[in-house]
Amino acid sequence: MTDLCRAPARLLTLVLVSSAAAWTPPAAAAGQASPESYAILKGIVKFGNRHAGASKRGLAVDRLARLLSKRGLETEKVSFESPDPRTGRMWPMTNIVARFRPEASCRFLLGSHFDARHEAEMDPDPARKTKPIAGANDSGSGVAVLVALASRFRETVPKGVGVDVVLFDGEEMGYPDVGGYCAGSRQFAGALTSRPSAGTRTSLPIPKFGIVLDMVASPKSVFKVESYSQEAHPSLVSTLWEIGTRRMPAAFSRERLGWIRDDHFPLIGAGVPSVLVIGYNDPRWHTAADVFEGLSPERLALVEGLLEEFMKDKLSSFLGGCP
Repeated sequence: MTDLCRAPARLLTLVLVSSAAAWTPPAAAAGQASPESYAILKGIVKFGNRHAGASKRGLAVDRLARLLSKRGLETEKVSFESPDPRTGRMWPMTNIVARFRPEASCRFLLGSHFDARHEAEMDPDPARKTKPIAGANDSGSGVAVLVALASRFRETVPKGVGVDVVLFDGEEMGYPDVGGYCAGSRQFAGALTSRPSAGTRTSLPIPKFGIVLDMVASPKSVFKVESYSQEAHPSLVSTLWEIGTRRMPAAFSRERLGWIRDDHFPLIGAGVPSVLVIGYNDPRWHTAADVFEGLSPERLALVEGLLEEFMKDKLSSFLGGCP
């Protein structure tokens, strides 16, 4: 999770992902009353390698892409480069774009970043400040919820409606003093508003709206209303917070959080009114303590259930009359 989204990213390639070699996440233990996303998150964190420069980062990206293709989504890996804003070094990055019913012109977007922070600058131990973090809550939790939901799109999304699930890279590549951040969502937003280049797919319809998840598994997090979200799509905010408050009153607040430039911000700029659902008050943020242990299956189930109910009961009223 970050607060600044600046600097252009450079698009390189796009790769279609086959579902033939799909990776199966670890199953929840028998009798465990945890959501599917909890088991998925455990597998994501165990494999690791999601920070910039990780030795097996390509394998981690492949595993995430296969999780989505296994669930029947047409999945692509969009490779690009983006600079470290301090050093200028160009880092290879990959957005994972998965489409349910890719033929549908009536679509909405669900997104979350998958890259883990490359340094634990908020850690109280000086020896850990320059080391990468696991990113279990900050980068893993939102991804796990979206992968779990993808299994149920056929039951929850109305006929004729498509879903773009986007796992953004490069959200964490930045620093408060020089900016950067949100490289993947900036690349994706730029592609929405530009003509397709050689080696890329033809343009697809711009989603009617977007919902972006970040840091949704901390046991004490309270989901407050982010101000860019309220400004971009107040009716969507109202509906999501009504569902969330009814499901777990202590976890949702109508209090304003402030203005946070997370991955929803470039989408808004590209004409996709988007809402950020974020548990901003996690004390483990950008520290070595952001690990799987201690995360809340109840919070994951809450967000998973919130979006499932929204898609089943409320989605049609946000599609502008389509399909």
